[in-house]
Amino acid sequence: MSVALDICNSALIKLGVTPISDLDEDTKEARLCRIQYPIIRNATLRSAPWGFATRRKLLTPVDPMPLEFIDGGEFVFLQPVDCVKVWKLWGQPNVRFRVEGRYIIADDSSINLYYVSKATPEDNYDDMFSETVANRLAADLCYALVGSTTLKQGLEATADNWVREARSYNSQEGTPDNFGFDQFLGARTGGRAFYD
Repeated sequence: MSVALDICNSALIKLGVTPISDLDEDTKEARLCRIQYPIIRNATLRSAPWGFATRRKLLTPVDPMPLEFIDGGEFVFLQPVDCVKVWKLWGQPNVRFRVEGRYIIADDSSINLYYVSKATPEDNYDDMFSETVANRLAADLCYALVGSTTLKQGLEATADNWVREARSYNSQEGTPDNFGFDQFLGARTGGRAFYD
């Protein structure tokens, strides 16, 4: 059985609906799961820095630069094809950046991108992610399959709790980021020596 099928069946069980044996079967449940599962999965990948799905990539500017960015005086980078969420730049705390469509605009000539990838093999999904997707999928399919808005709200709340837990666990699985101090923050807190 595939991971996608397991997650879809978990969602259907949460709704009190009979599980399916194949995503390609010709039932309402299977058709809805086929349509909604990839959408819900990608949206859930965007919701937290899931450790199993994070990637790093060194990016160089797009050449030639797209015409709409020529007068900006900044560097333009194309997001990796598998990127669903630009998370941060690693090792470049003073580089300013923003996302515009599929582009990243930054004030440095190369960037070390830390992002969430949708190309992660399903076998690598952790249980928290699978449960979050199952709850979100169940909430999404709830009205179409069982017509209950109350159940939908409960499933959404459960999914939100899973995301909060995942963020907490991910933050505990590494050294915290060093955000450094700048002149403004130092002035507000009485100087850096206060924290040293």
